[in-house]
Amino acid sequence: MSQQTCPRCGGSGVTEKLRYTVETGPDGRQQPKAESYLSPCDHCGGKGHVN
Repeated sequence: MSQQTCPRCGGSGVTEKLRYTVETGPDGRQQPKAESYLSPCDHCGGKGHVN
């Protein structure tokens, strides 16, 4: 089989993901927070290609 560029990461091997947390502010109230980060692509395992 030939290798094809991963359709999810476009061959880069990484994807941007979101992590959701809750933080307590100085006033004691909880506020949701979304944080983005880069991680190895789950579909291709970070290789950038699929078989």
